[in-house]
Amino acid sequence: MKEEYFDFDLYNIPETKSIEDFVLTADNVVVIYQEDYASHKELIHKIFSAAKLEFGTDINLLQLAKGESANLGKLITQKGVKVISFGIGQDKLGINAKFKAYRMYSTETFKILLSHSLKKLAESQEHKKALWTALQAHYLA
Repeated sequence: MKEEYFDFDLYNIPETKSIEDFVLTADNVVVIYQEDYASHKELIHKIFSAAKLEFGTDINLLQLAKGESANLGKLITQKGVKVISFGIGQDKLGINAKFKAYRMYSTETFKILLSHSLKKLAESQEHKKALWTALQAHYLA
């Protein structure tokens, strides 16, 4: 056997959250890293209770491990779903676009709003205010 046959490049393809891991039961999805959620669980629940939304009934929670990614186009096939991502950029969500924080963008099937991580929100009144303004426009208007 020739050694040239075994001489090829290896590429690391990151694992993504599969469809089986997530069941959509609400019109809203929060995507967040597990450690950020665990550290600031109280803050995120306060934010959404102020917007009159509850986890489990109004909001599905999609937690990712650090470095893990999810293809939202495959996970969310129901039209009209609003996704809010805390600290996870569009590149980790299977979206090939450049979005600014605290603006709701529409895709073919869902709408998405990007926010800073809960850790950064806890440290910055300016970020909290920008998030609250966006939530008011889309949930309390």
